[in-house]
Amino acid sequence: MIRSFAGRRHGEPGLSVVVPAYNVGGYLDRCLDSLVNQSLDRARYDVIVVDDGSTDGTAERLDLAAKQHPDLIRVKHITNSGWPGRPRNIGTDLSTREYVFYCDADDWLLPDALEAMLDRAVHDNADVVMVRPVGSRRQMPQAVFDRGDRCTNWRETPGVFTSLTCQKLFRRDFLRERGLRFGEGRVRLEDFQFMVAAYLRAERVSIVGSRPCYVFERRTDGGHLTQTRATEDEYFASVEKILDIVLAETEPGPHQDMAFDRLIRAELVSHVSRPALFTKSPEDQVAVLSHVRRLLTTKVPPSAIARLDAGNREWIRRIERGDLDALKRRIRAQEEIAGSAVVGTVSWDDSVLTVDLAVALQRHGVALSLERRGESLLALRLDADDEPSDVTNQFAGSSVQVRVRLRRSSEEWRVPVALTNVAADGTDRLLAWSATMRLDVNTLAAGAQLPVGVWDLVAVITSCGIQRIVGLQAPEGTDEPAPAVLDGVRARPYWTKSGALAMSIRPVAPPPSRGTENQMPTTTSSPATPAKHTRRSRRMKKQAWRLALASARRMGLSVTKVGAGQVLVSRSTAPKVATLVKGRSWIVSKGDKAGGAFTADRLGDQHWVLGKPGAAAPHIDEVGSRGWLISRPDTGALADIHLENQTLQHLAARHVTWLLARYDVDLVLDVGANTGQYGQNLRRSGYRGRIASFEPVPHFADAVDKLAANDSQWSVYRIALGSSEGTVPIRVQRTFSSLLPASDYGKGRFGTLRDFADKDEHVVDVPLRRLETMLDDLVADVHRADGAPPRVFLKMDTQGFDLETFRGLGDRVSDIVGLQSEVALLLIYEGMPRMPEALATYESAGFEISGMYPVTTEPDGRVIEYDCVMVRASTAPTLR
Repeated sequence: MIRSFAGRRHGEPGLSVVVPAYNVGGYLDRCLDSLVNQSLDRARYDVIVVDDGSTDGTAERLDLAAKQHPDLIRVKHITNSGWPGRPRNIGTDLSTREYVFYCDADDWLLPDALEAMLDRAVHDNADVVMVRPVGSRRQMPQAVFDRGDRCTNWRETPGVFTSLTCQKLFRRDFLRERGLRFGEGRVRLEDFQFMVAAYLRAERVSIVGSRPCYVFERRTDGGHLTQTRATEDEYFASVEKILDIVLAETEPGPHQDMAFDRLIRAELVSHVSRPALFTKSPEDQVAVLSHVRRLLTTKVPPSAIARLDAGNREWIRRIERGDLDALKRRIRAQEEIAGSAVVGTVSWDDSVLTVDLAVALQRHGVALSLERRGESLLALRLDADDEPSDVTNQFAGSSVQVRVRLRRSSEEWRVPVALTNVAADGTDRLLAWSATMRLDVNTLAAGAQLPVGVWDLVAVITSCGIQRIVGLQAPEGTDEPAPAVLDGVRARPYWTKSGALAMSIRPVAPPPSRGTENQMPTTTSSPATPAKHTRRSRRMKKQAWRLALASARRMGLSVTKVGAGQVLVSRSTAPKVATLVKGRSWIVSKGDKAGGAFTADRLGDQHWVLGKPGAAAPHIDEVGSRGWLISRPDTGALADIHLENQTLQHLAARHVTWLLARYDVDLVLDVGANTGQYGQNLRRSGYRGRIASFEPVPHFADAVDKLAANDSQWSVYRIALGSSEGTVPIRVQRTFSSLLPASDYGKGRFGTLRDFADKDEHVVDVPLRRLETMLDDLVADVHRADGAPPRVFLKMDTQGFDLETFRGLGDRVSDIVGLQSEVALLLIYEGMPRMPEALATYESAGFEISGMYPVTTEPDGRVIEYDCVMVRASTAPTLR
């Protein structure tokens, strides 16, 4: 039941956060915590969560949250609609506030986000407020926020159309008066349709660009409010509705053409101008081209096409001809174009890092050039089908941006760059420039210091319709730049393993006040006595400690002492701390209910298992002299075997992590990446080297792409690997895929395989390559300090196709120092090898078993598959 709220301050504008939720799992807690702990006065906002018929316990967790925060959280349960539109509309109707903000239940807000957006909305009397997003393991559009806080509209700032997700603040009367509602039912791109209409009807669009506000979380559990993929017909029917909105809301002319620009490039041309086209079936390729061609010719004014750059006009010319082969030829030609940003000199001037760059767009290692005819420049010809076009103005508008990206999220800031074109001999013009970037660590983040963390630097090179994003690469053998101690931080530029420029910013205490606070440390300094050095070190550590605590308190965090030299930092405003053993162990909880309400089972002399009163005592098994296995009581017939398998899989992951360090691995080949779980686990375990993930199924590869978007060391290849090259059909289900059909045993043992084969099979053709032909390219930018060849680890999880993948190494098998493969005793797929054949093949190539871990087990105790980890022992580095 929905309750009315007391305590609202009369006359102060407020907002409702509307949250649609469906089977959110553990992601819900962080979302609700972020909404509960906002800096905005609680009297000025409420949270309306509309549960769309969840079945995983989300509904019960929401009811508990509403009980805990009756003044703030309201919950409305509805029958499942299967789509987020209806929950958002219901939440909007339930709001009584002046503004509504749409937040997804698996995302979260930074502590001052609501206050910042509401202040901006009231100041500008805005209809829509856009807030700067960041992404947890995903990339978000940033350019429209580069100019900071301001009030605008779509005519002045067409860049608003680059942000079409609906996580924005809206004036509720504006939504009501302009009839803005989300499409309900199975509506693809419902948020895009809503946002395009909102931008076009809004008089004032405010932008909060000076600070990050909203965090888009990339879910790794496969869940989402909408879980089914769009067919080509569904997708382009929604695109057509968006184009119709633009036609209905605008008058023909330059502004209408401007509104079409992003939609033409991103929702039409991009679908037939990228390598992803090759991953679709032949029938879907034809369907996509047909849809794009129809919409361009029937919905888009010729004047909107005419204002596009020469590159997009060339794509459209081929689309209008319906020439699929010509499009594919140009895609391949475009793939040959690479960006290059080579670092020259690097120097500090107080807090400003100055970097000289040589930048170019290249093909086969040579800078592209434009042909001059008279006073005009003609676009380069990528293939024989290209028609010459005048790109004089576009060349003049060439740009090189340098952006810094926080590695743990997609927080991003633009660095000022001065650009000079490098002229070619004769009359042609090269797509090459000399550039100088000036990165002021103390002011780059909208006048504030860059936050602590690791920042990657990338160049965004744009010219004549071509754009490439590349790291800033150092020539081999270049010395690492010196660090600088600035206002409370140490900024250290360094080269990553791939030779790209990055910057680590860490808090430090200010050095002694002798006029050298902002000078670069030098490699030679006057000697200090050990005692003097020790005193200075202690003083700096104490100053750093006080600075860290002060920073935490300024961020609104609670800091509670829990012993000598130990504090608890929490978003909870009143944590409860109870001493378990004086001076050694504490129980920490959020509320008053914790005091004395725990049971404690002792593990050795330093650890305890804490439990709620009345809870069944856990099983505690000592593991050697260093650990314990703690498990919930379970009397199920298969409980022990399940616990054993899960424990051994955990140990398998730890073993692989140890091997990667022991064998000094530079590159992990993740073959059969699915949605990126293996690569993500590698990062969580501390592996920081390169990862190359191979996943041929488009929607799985999309998930890996998003995980890897902020990781310059993680590349994704949308291909299958085997012992031959060409194309091969792959069977795709919602959560997995296989190149082999399920065996009778597999269909009898696993219901998912049976359903897959009987009623849910979807087959697509995917590219097939041999590792032997790719390995040189994969290791091309891996350079070891000792000059030795790169050390490569091969992980294979290809549903019975591992041995074919391995055979594709050919003569390059000796380049592999270790491998991980699923080997089968009971055959789930037709044609897959049994474990003895697989092991014999690997052993004959020089590998020896390092670990065997059960993956799946029959109820009678037989192992179905093992995870086999092997090493080439002769390649192990000598221990020192």
